[in-house]
Formats: sequence, C-alpha cells, structure tokens
Amino acid sequence: MASTDDWVPAPLPYNEAERLRVLKSYCVLDSEPEPGFDYLTRLAAELFQVPIVLISLIDEHRQFFKSAVGVNFRETPRDTSFCAYSILENEPLVVPDAQENECFRTNPFVTGEPNIRFYASAPLVGRDGMMLGGFSIIDQKPRQDFSERERDCLKQFAALTVLIMEHRLYPERLSRIGDEIVQANERFKLATQAATEGIWDWDCVNDSLYLSGRARAIVGEEAVDCYVRIEDWLKKIHPADRPRVNTIADMYATDALSFYAEYRVIHKDGRWRWIANRSIAVRNSEGEPTRLVGAMVDITERKTVDALTGLATRTHLLEHLERLMESGSHAEENFAVYVINLDSFKLLNSGLGRGAGDSVLREVGLRLSKRASVHPDSMAARLSADEFAMVLGGKRNEHEALRVAEELSALLGSSIAVDDKRISLSVSIGLAMRSHPCKSSSDLLQCAEIALGEAKLHGGGNRLVFSESMRHGMLRQLELSSALHNAISNEELEVYYQPKLHLPSRKVIGFEALVRWHHPKFGMISAEEFIGIAEQFDLIVELGTLVLTRSIEQLAQWRDNGLVDDEVSMAVNLSALQLVDRRLGRMLRELTQKHGVPPQRISLEVTEGVLIDDTERANEILEELKSTGVLLDLDDFGTGYSSLSYLQRFPFDGLKVDRSFVMNMMDSREKAALVRSIIALAHALHLNVIAEGIETAEQLELLREMGCEYGQGYLFSRPLSAAGMDTFLSTSATA
Repeated sequence: MASTDDWVPAPLPYNEAERLRVLKSYCVLDSEPEPGFDYLTRLAAELFQVPIVLISLIDEHRQFFKSAVGVNFRETPRDTSFCAYSILENEPLVVPDAQENECFRTNPFVTGEPNIRFYASAPLVGRDGMMLGGFSIIDQKPRQDFSERERDCLKQFAALTVLIMEHRLYPERLSRIGDEIVQANERFKLATQAATEGIWDWDCVNDSLYLSGRARAIVGEEAVDCYVRIEDWLKKIHPADRPRVNTIADMYATDALSFYAEYRVIHKDGRWRWIANRSIAVRNSEGEPTRLVGAMVDITERKTVDALTGLATRTHLLEHLERLMESGSHAEENFAVYVINLDSFKLLNSGLGRGAGDSVLREVGLRLSKRASVHPDSMAARLSADEFAMVLGGKRNEHEALRVAEELSALLGSSIAVDDKRISLSVSIGLAMRSHPCKSSSDLLQCAEIALGEAKLHGGGNRLVFSESMRHGMLRQLELSSALHNAISNEELEVYYQPKLHLPSRKVIGFEALVRWHHPKFGMISAEEFIGIAEQFDLIVELGTLVLTRSIEQLAQWRDNGLVDDEVSMAVNLSALQLVDRRLGRMLRELTQKHGVPPQRISLEVTEGVLIDDTERANEILEELKSTGVLLDLDDFGTGYSSLSYLQRFPFDGLKVDRSFVMNMMDSREKAALVRSIIALAHALHLNVIAEGIETAEQLELLREMGCEYGQGYLFSRPLSAAGMDTFLSTSATA
C-alpha cells in the first residue's frame, strides 16, 4: 500500500456516536460471509461490469466488508476508506476518475493496489436514518458516463442490503442472547453436553489445548481426556477447511462473543469426518481473551445423508464405490450397482400432492436401507427426486445380479400406504457390474444410469444389465429423431397453452405456448427430451416454426370468438438456432399481418443459455426482432450469474423469475429476500416481471406483497390443449 502522508481522511459525521450504536445493533460486524449478501455483490459485479464490489460497514476505526468481490481482505483502516466519505451524504458518491479528483487522488488505494480509478457508492441507510456504510462498485479504469439509471440501480442494491440486514437481525439477537447465557453458565452448559459432544478448552495464554475423551473419540483416538499442542489438532483439519478455522482463531481477539464453524478432520481410519464446532471466548476483567472454550459434535451423517429418506447422497455413494474399487481385498470379488427410477412418480406427485410423494420416497428409502443391510459393502442412496441407487457387495455374476433386480422390483412394487390410499409402484432398473471395464466410481455409476435409460425406453417395470453397445447405440434417440421428423411434417405435435395472469386482479393477460408430443410407442415424450433431440438432429427450427405459427393462429381465433380481447398476448420460447435464423423476423411480420395480431401482443422468451455462445450476434438478432414490434422476455431469470448483465446489454421488455426461486421462497426469509431483490431490480430497470411456477395461495400472496405484477402456474391452470383452454376461458368469463 502506498504512503498515506498526503491523504486527508473523511471527517466524522455529526451523529457518530449514535451511528455507531445503531450499526452495532445489527450484529453484522465480524460475521461470517452469508449467501444473501454474496448473491447481491455477484449480481452487481455482473450488472455494472466491474471487477470489485463491496458491502462496506464503517466501524469506529475500520471499514469492514460484509461481502466482497474482487478483493481478498475483509477490512481496511477507516482513515483510508472512500466509504467514510459516502456516509456523509444521502445520495450516491460517484468519483468518475479518482486520479483526477482533488480529494481522492492521493488515497493509497488509488496510488497503489487495487489502483482505484472509478468509484461509486450508495449509502446503507439503517434505522433512524443512520448511515451504516455503503454498497460500492469499483473499476480500475475511469468511467465518465455513470447514468441516473445506474445510480438508481445502485441505490436499490443498497436498500436490498439493509433489508437483508433487517431480516437477519431478529434471529441474530436471539443467538446473541443465547451466547450470553452460555457464557454466564459456561461450565454448567458444557457439563450437560459432555455425554454427546466433545469438549475442548484452548488456553490462549499458554497455547495448550484440552480435549475431552469424547472429542478424541470423534477422530478415532482413545477416549481419555488429555492436553495436546494446538498445532497437532490443526494438522488433523482438512487443508481446504483450514482458512475457515484460522479466521475463527483470529476473531477471538475481537469483541465477538461466540463462534461457529463446520469443517472436516481426519479420523484414525483414514476417512474424513465432518464436525460442527461452537465456542465462546472467556475474557479477563479488562476484556482481553484468555481462553476459547467449546463443544464439537460429529455431523458426518448430516453432511452425507439425504434429509428426506435417510439414505446416502450421490457424493457419499461415489466415495463408497471408490473405496470398494480401490480395495485390494475385493480384487477377486464382484459387486453390482443398481440405479432405480420410480416410474410415473411425477404423475403421482402431481395427482396426490407433494406430501404424499414425500411419504412414498421415505418408504422407498426405508425398504432399500433394509435391503442394503445384508452385506457390509452394500449401500443405498438417493440420487435425485425419484431416482435411487444400490451397491450390493459380494461375489455376483450378471445372472445373480438380475435376480436381485427382480427382488428389488418386487420389494418396491409392494403397495405403500399413503393417508387412506394404497399406492403400487412400478420401477425401472439399470445395473452395472464391477467386472465391466470402468475407470472410476462415477463411470461405473454412469454405466448403470445408461442401462436405466435403455430400460425406460421399453416402458416401465424393466430391468437391464449394462452392455457396451448401450453406450454407443442410443437406439431410442435415433428412433425418436426419425419419428419426430415425421411428426413435425404431419403436424402430429400439439401445442398446449398455460395462461399468464395479472396477479392483483387474477385476470388472464396472456398465454405461454408449450409443445407436446404423444408418441404411439413411447407415449407422452417429455419436452426436455424431444427438444434436445430436435436440436441434435437439426429439427429445432422446423419445430419452432410449427409452434409459432400454431400459437399466433390460435390467439387470433380466441380473439375472433370473443374469448379474449385485443390486449391479451402470446409468449413463445426461442431456441438458439431459431434466434440466428434470418427468416424469423420476416416470418413474424407475415404471421402477425395475416392473422391481424398486433406484433406487440407476441412475446419471445429466450434463456440465458441461448445468449452465451455469440452475444454480439445475439444482440443484432434481438434488435432486428424488436424492430418487428414484438416483445422480448428473459426466461428462467436467476439461474445464471450473467442474467443481470444481459438485461442491460440486450433490449428486453421483461423477465421471468425462475420457478425454482418461487418454489423455495417460502422456506426462509433469505430466499424470499432474493425474490424480492429480483423484482425490485426489474422495476428499477423498468421491466415487467412474470413469476413462474406459482402453485400455492401463499406463494401468490407473497408475490403480490413483493409487487410482482404477473405470474403463471398450477395454482391458476396447468398447460391445456386449445380445446381445454376454450373451456377454461369460457368458464372464466362466466365466473
């Protein structure tokens, strides 16, 4: 860092004492990084295209970074802080070129690393109007064109930061009260925990570490109390986790009361165990830390076990497979890996509700767990929503493995009681043998998954052993590609429509067109599967043309029949190949003119993935499409880090909040705050917001409260055929 001799620090605010009191009441100083704050700084870095973004809190003598992108330190002296100037005003502080600014050109962060040129910061305004710090963006090159719109966006980021601070305040206060109680009753608390948790006591003055017998047992050592060197314990910590532990060790010197961390330690058997460690600082009469006292508990099971079913996770299963494959004791043994899919589970989940689906999954997990207990090398795992895996140890050939697969089918096919119903499952199973030439555990699991895919091609309830021909054949894809070509040519595909509603009034304001394909052999083929095939075999443009043509015709027909008015719109998804098709603009003009549909009633939805490959070309095409008068929406917003920069770079009219955000926002204040931030930022950018996947009245009410204007989802209607939508619209009109 350069000299600070010529630098003039910012003056103190007139209300400094009160400001510091309010700042400390948020309990955010010296806290660990948190996803909500980090999400905002990452989004801001993408939106403003800057290398450095900081959430700065101005303490008495320092600047603490609650979240930071582009720097590897968490605090600086207050005297050298730009942000100390930011808290003097209500409006954003903007420095186009720090080297040319009389006030800032001698700042050590300008004359030295990180070589600040451009700086902009919106104040974090807390309770009673107190300036707590700033939401700051920094560039290493000057910017002379920071617009009013960008200033407003920066203020939105600052406001959302304070909102998240408020949301975390109440549980933080409860935690602090709990910490104070723990500190006051330290020995009593630790004594009551001793039966289940390992106790440790680090004498910071003499640098000795006391470990209880339970603490030593967690790492496989003799369960006897003893004193060890702190260095010996630190060596047991996983290298990737040591920085986190070192941070806690440093923090005890501050005025923080308690600390919490989760990290891995090496067990005597050579395996890594996860532990949760909670501790408090014991201080002398002068407030100086003398000891760090804590309790640790083994949380390996929580880290490696699926929360719903109690089975192993995919990661844990792969680790188990790796050990089996590397173990010399199994050189002459064979074992089988089974991947099991619950046929039609999604239909069951939709028909009976998620609660019933969860009950089914738990029962499946219980049955597989019991089956896995017959051999020490066996393990059951949950791979995804309705997909499970089994590793069955012992000497097995393919004939024996298939017999076991039949047993698994019967085991899982036995009816399951859910509420007052009996549900019978059909399962498809793919299996692979250790004897197959697989190089790794992931390769072996993939072989079983390929076999499962082949089994599902033949309908539900099938069981297949992996063969190398499956990897290279992909007969289903070839057959479907040929059938899809014929289906497009013969117009056998059907377009379904899902209504979009104005959430405050629940009035239908538009539709999204969704293509459906019912194959005569395989039944209903998922859009995800056949659209992938269409892209792979150059059929996607023809498919997109069919959907666009059919949907515009249908909108005109509903209008002519009096089922919708002239303000209702139609949304159609675009693929990457459609986007670069030069004929698209002309086709849009012809179709809208032919059917008398105003182009502004057609909305084209594109995902971030469509725009990544060639952004310059994509922008040219989007501008050409805009010239036809149609609207453009960014679909699946929030699933990629670049979405916000695309909103600024491309001429979008709206964004669709991805269904995963809507689905999860009821789980916590933090997840709800993320949805709220997306809606607020969209409004700041003057964009329409459409929420996808609204399934419950609670979700609808929260979205309304957040200011989201539009939405779609099963709460209002599933996607319907044209005839089904006729009925829906007629019923809605008479309701």
